[in-house]
Amino acid sequence: MPRSVVGAGGGEVWVEDFGNGKLLQFVGDSLVSEFDTKAIPAVSRGLMPVGVDVGARLLMVTAAYRPDFEEPWLFGTMARFDVASRAVDTVGRYPHARRPDPGASNPFSATGVI
Repeated sequence: MPRSVVGAGGGEVWVEDFGNGKLLQFVGDSLVSEFDTKAIPAVSRGLMPVGVDVGARLLMVTAAYRPDFEEPWLFGTMARFDVASRAVDTVGRYPHARRPDPGASNPFSATGVI
């Protein structure tokens, strides 16, 4: 089940298969590499690709979190994932989601990546 599809130029496309915990790299019409994100804890489930930088690293942001956090804001992470070395480098943090007000809430609130 794809959650994120990112074009990298030159016919290269990255697809995050969220349901199976994989990052798939396509060039043209061929699957050229596959990474098991469950084996890379810094990437697994919590981050999703949103772009590619000039160094061909995947740009990733926080995509999943538990809604029961106590702070006024939950900070998300922006990171670069170097596919060759499988290294994750944190670029920065940002206010990602506001703590829900007590009581009834809308489960389809307006937070996340657009």
